[in-house]
Amino acid sequence: MKHQILLGEDSLINNIIVEVKRSPSQSVLDALEDIWIQLQKSIGECHEVILVLKNVSNQRIYIPQFNCIPISKFTIIVRLIKLVIQHLKSNSTSSVRDIYYKDVALFQNRQQHAKIALIELATSLGVTPEEGFQIVPSQKGLVYGNIQISGPMGFFLDSSQGSCLIPLFSVTGSMEDYQLVGDSIPIAIIILEKEAIYRSVCETLHETYPDHKLLIITGKGFPCKLTLRFIQLLTHLVPKTVPILAFVDSDIYGIQICQNYRYPKNGNICERVIFSGMFLLEYQQGWLDTTFKDWKRMQKFLLQEFPKNCKEVAKWKREISRGMVLFKKSEMNVIQSGYTEYMLNKVNQYCKVNYFNLKKRKLDDYLHDKEEEDNLCYLPSTQGLLSENSSTQGGATFDLFNC
Repeated sequence: MKHQILLGEDSLINNIIVEVKRSPSQSVLDALEDIWIQLQKSIGECHEVILVLKNVSNQRIYIPQFNCIPISKFTIIVRLIKLVIQHLKSNSTSSVRDIYYKDVALFQNRQQHAKIALIELATSLGVTPEEGFQIVPSQKGLVYGNIQISGPMGFFLDSSQGSCLIPLFSVTGSMEDYQLVGDSIPIAIIILEKEAIYRSVCETLHETYPDHKLLIITGKGFPCKLTLRFIQLLTHLVPKTVPILAFVDSDIYGIQICQNYRYPKNGNICERVIFSGMFLLEYQQGWLDTTFKDWKRMQKFLLQEFPKNCKEVAKWKREISRGMVLFKKSEMNVIQSGYTEYMLNKVNQYCKVNYFNLKKRKLDDYLHDKEEEDNLCYLPSTQGLLSENSSTQGGATFDLFNC
């Protein structure tokens, strides 16, 4: 549709406005192809084109071909439309990083430019990049273990090949499209907060327990969408007897990471994720002082609304409360040995089978190589909060090792 727009004081030219949108009956691919045809026709007739998109706040943004803003923005969107059309026709899943490397110079050597443009293009069409374009965030999470999954984008993982990035697969397709192949069912799925701990554990397993049947995963801190989707896929595929154990720091950030796995923002609750360590009273060697910023964040966390009568939430609140009373937090340290044995001990406890022939001990005991102490941290004034044998929160009582 032609419009007359005044540019400057007295220059009047004809412009073609091309709005990026999709009707309810249209597929994303059909809508993009229609927009591409409009762009080809308008540019071929030497009209100036003004693209109209919506940003994440659902506000209309105007992108002129030559005026007002750098030409590169217009060129990025046009190039992106073509790339997405080609990608959708290939019926595959790619990452934002893959799209970025299609034309690094155009994106000015900044992957963020590609990410923002993709989000704006998808928002204008009423979809997300994941569900509409099958373009997921760049691979971030790592996985180590043996498992084979068949499906639209099936994959095979072999621990003898070492650690690898979590493979790309559809983040919007049905879970029913995927199946476990053969006897690749793990005895437990381990989620680790830190990459350094993850690599240390993988190395120890490879050298000491080469026949282990564990699946080790890290999201390198807060997990990306692909990592969360991978955990949710595994939750759907593996039997309910297979525990999914999360090991994070006993601080507000570690607890929030655990919360992110169990109650992700995409709404797909994963109630099988269990906070398994480390607990503040188990690892005094890792104690650090809590900052005022941490303390305020902990206070805000406790005021959140959570599902009632949930044992996992009670454990989170217990750890946060202990940290607030003691003004301490406990962080995993890759320099210290013994963390792998501590983790494997927890696997034994949750599986109720001594797969790794280990004695039940605390992390401090592995590090010091000494016998377990009774009443490691007993404060008379806070006995109910800090008793090592049990903790009561939200009407539920928990043992420190078995909760």
